[in-house]
Amino acid sequence: LPEYRGKRIIPIFASLYMGEDVVNYLTRHRIYAMAMGEETMDLLNFAALGDRGVRQPRQGGVEED
Repeated sequence: LPEYRGKRIIPIFASLYMGEDVVNYLTRHRIYAMAMGEETMDLLNFAALGDRGVRQPRQGGVEED
């Protein structure tokens, strides 16, 4: 769709609880892991990924891997 051309894809997997094995799997695949913290949802692997989980779109608006 034209309104999404040039937008970035940011993959995030969210759950109320997430085990360390799932976080490790998601980190290896450059997917952010979001789970419930004390009061809010937290990105559990942001320190490991930084902005590497953000995929830049190719020309034409299709993401590249």
